[in-house]
Amino acid sequence: MEHSFVYKPDGAVLNAFFKDRSPVSVIQGPVGCLSADSEILTPEGWCRIDEYEGTEIMVWAPDGSARFEKPSRYIDKQCSEMWHFFNEHSLSMILSDEHRMPLYARDGSLRVRTAAEVAAVPGRYKVPVTFTPEGEDLDEARLRLIVAISADGCLPKTSRQVVITVRKERKKERLRELMRAAGVRWKELQHSTRETERSFVMRRQPWMTKTLAFWTASAASLEVIVDESRHWDGLYEGDSRYSTTDRGNAEFMQFAAHATGRRATISAYDDPRDADWSRVYTVHMTHPGSYKSSVGMRSDTVSIERVPAPGGRKYCFTTSTGFFVARHAGRVFVTGNSGTSTACCFKMFR
Repeated sequence: MEHSFVYKPDGAVLNAFFKDRSPVSVIQGPVGCLSADSEILTPEGWCRIDEYEGTEIMVWAPDGSARFEKPSRYIDKQCSEMWHFFNEHSLSMILSDEHRMPLYARDGSLRVRTAAEVAAVPGRYKVPVTFTPEGEDLDEARLRLIVAISADGCLPKTSRQVVITVRKERKKERLRELMRAAGVRWKELQHSTRETERSFVMRRQPWMTKTLAFWTASAASLEVIVDESRHWDGLYEGDSRYSTTDRGNAEFMQFAAHATGRRATISAYDDPRDADWSRVYTVHMTHPGSYKSSVGMRSDTVSIERVPAPGGRKYCFTTSTGFFVARHAGRVFVTGNSGTSTACCFKMFR
């Protein structure tokens, strides 16, 4: 989906600053922030914003690209009330009055509005929820085999082997194909009593893991992971759902979905038949480019409520692009700096 990027400053002060052509311009204004229970994305995964300790965070640029970098400022201030924008499946944001929200208008242009302005007049906008990371390209063959190991593999602590046991014929054929592509040698063992069950045994190599945590990978490599998941823990026919008992892997797959043009939410299920069974996490992913991959900001689709600020405080960053990636209540979105930072960034882009 293509967008043009039109920034319209809100208010006389920001408008005058944006249009000023002086060699040096200075502006000072209010700071817009997120709630304490909001999360930001780091190279190690999601982190509550009130627990931030100086690491890099994922910043977002108006062209849709994203990268990890250290913010120039971390903001922690008192706050009494905030705005909660939410719906059942796709959106949850708790923002202070003056917080700047990047929004796509109906013509595809990028606008910036304060939370208070949007709460008063929601309009017909779309919230940016996807991004294209400028990360590292990883070995595709190894990535695909790692997805298979993560899904059905066993890495015994007392052995230097990796064992993958499957029953479906399509999985057997897929696994052979992946091991050949990755240059891995293996042997196959037929179960003595279960005719359809076969174990594939290979020597463990340092890159083999059951943990999906490639947070610094490029969008292309993340697309490989999402694509391969269809053959293992996902819906083979639909490419729309990924299931796992590992919460960390579910968190990563949600990120990978948003980094490849999709939108994703995570649900959890405890099987009532046995309390000792592991909880199952399911990542529900939309198709890239579908209407479900966008999040509308309209009065008839989003609830808006005035709520007490969690913990009585608000938090934010100043980034080089004016925007960063955030999450609240499991819903991923792109958000902005204070209004002055946004005006500065767009003035530099111009």
